Amino acid sequence: MLHSITYISKANIDPDKSAEELASLTRMAKRRNEMDNITGVLILENGVFYQTIEGPESKLMRLFESIKRDQRHEDIVLLISEPIEKQVFSDWSLDSFVIDDVQKVPSETMEALRKIRSNELEPEPTRHSAFVMNVVKELGNFRVGGLD
Repeated sequence: MLHSITYISKANIDPDKSAEELASLTRMAKRRNEMDNITGVLILENGVFYQTIEGPESKLMRLFESIKRDQRHEDIVLLISEPIEKQVFSDWSLDSFVIDDVQKVPSETMEALRKIRSNELEPEPTRHSAFVMNVVKELGNFRVGGLD
């Protein structure tokens, strides 16, 4: 059974090196995720990680347990953990974005990130994933990880 998890956490990384650290993290995660058929997106904005990951439930739960032990994450808040019919991010083993200048981000996108942070998400998994995907599309200029 496929599953989707969305969480936020405080990023415990050097703000001056956030893009480099996120790129390194993304490269390592992509290799592991490809082997486990896990897909998703990771956004870093103002010291906060936003992540949606999807894949086989047992492998996804193992990955999330690993994330909870990762010292780069603090104060993890699980927003959504639900079964899904198909992976929205099926082409991405992981893609990542750093928002380092909020002035360059459309206000609608920043409002969407605020909704994610405040857990004002769509209750239905397909609509929620589509919402996150729309946010990601707006963040194209902030891509770190690159498409697979």
